[in-house]
Amino acid sequence: RSRSPQMLAKGLDYALGRRPDEFGLIPDADGFVKTKDLLKALHEEDGWGYVNESHLREVVLTVPAPAFEIDGNRMRALRREPPAAEPAPGRPPKLLYAPIRPRAHPWVQANGIHPSSHPRVVLTARIDWAERLGRRIDPNPVILTVNVHAAEAQGVAFIPFGDGLFLADRIP
Repeated sequence: RSRSPQMLAKGLDYALGRRPDEFGLIPDADGFVKTKDLLKALHEEDGWGYVNESHLREVVLTVPAPAFEIDGNRMRALRREPPAAEPAPGRPPKLLYAPIRPRAHPWVQANGIHPSSHPRVVLTARIDWAERLGRRIDPNPVILTVNVHAAEAQGVAFIPFGDGLFLADRIP
C-alpha cells in the first residue's frame, strides 16, 4: 500500500468523515476525535501501522484543498456525513458490551459505568468489538455485559451511533 499523504488522506476521509463508527471512533459535538484515539484505530488496520502524528500533520499541510483540521490533540474532517444507523434504526439488542480497565472494575461495580475518555459511555452490540475497543485502553480489558432492558428500566437512554455502537450518559 502506498504511504503517500494522498492515500492517507483518503483513508482519513473515510475514518473521520464518513464512517468513524467502523473504526470505533466517536467524534465530539464539533466533529473532533482525539489524535491518540485516531492513531490507535488506524494501527489496528492492515497497512496503516506506520502512521504517526507527523503523518497526520503532513496530510493537513501538503494535500491540496485540505479536508482536515488539527486543533491541539484533536483532528476532524471538515466535510462529515453522520453515520447511518444500520440495520435496526435505533433499537439496541438485548445485551450490549462495554470495555473498562481492570483497575476500574471495583469502582464500576459500586458506582456504575460513567464516561471516561468520551463525553458518553460507548457500548457495542458485538463482544469482539468491545474487546477491540478495550485493547485501546488496556491490554487486558474487562468486558462488561449490559442488560439493555434493565438499564432502560432505570432511565438509561441508548443512542445509536452508526453500525453497532450505542452511546449512553451512564450505566447504573
